[in-house]
Amino acid sequence: KALEAACALNDEERAWLAGVLEKLKLSARAYHRVLRVALTLADLQGEPKPSQPHFIEAIGYRQLDRLLKGA
Repeated sequence: KALEAACALNDEERAWLAGVLEKLKLSARAYHRVLRVALTLADLQGEPKPSQPHFIEAIGYRQLDRLLKGA
């Protein structure tokens, strides 16, 4: 809950992210990891909350992690 509150997702962002994660067959645990990474990326750029590019980058890292673990 605190992580979701920190990300301050609106309904549209939440629906977009849920759709992407469902399409990629990522778990609820992966959802929270994506939120955490996106929040970190936003923080590193000095932004108060993550935006769609942060989520895209975080999902990319998650996919790369899956690819490397499968190799």
